Amino acid sequence: MGRVLITASDDPRPELDELKSVARVSFDGVYFFLYDAIRELQESTGQLIDPQRNAFFKGEQLFELERWLAANFERAACQSSEWNQRVGTEADGTVIHQRTSRNTVIAFLRDIAGAARMAHQRNEGVLFLGE
Repeated sequence: MGRVLITASDDPRPELDELKSVARVSFDGVYFFLYDAIRELQESTGQLIDPQRNAFFKGEQLFELERWLAANFERAACQSSEWNQRVGTEADGTVIHQRTSRNTVIAFLRDIAGAARMAHQRNEGVLFLGE
């Protein structure tokens, strides 16, 4: 599971233990609901939000992240209250679903939006730290 941090650097190793996570990213229904949009964000910023690798948004990339958040708040708000989100496939080809909710997606987006606001105030960035 990846952590979301507010930091000035894309390599916060000296201060890593002192930084509080503002959100977590895992391969779950929320992630796969947002996956196509995450790939679009990667195309515009070069940064891929992924629980296993780092992505850092600062400066213009942070503005792109905020635009991405606004668009996905709207998309999430249009969803039914709950649905079965495809999250993968078994070795035999059986599709795996996870029950996902509009409120869970919106809560994740809210946490990231709060991190982006705080990063702007501090003149820092948002780091998605992979495991």
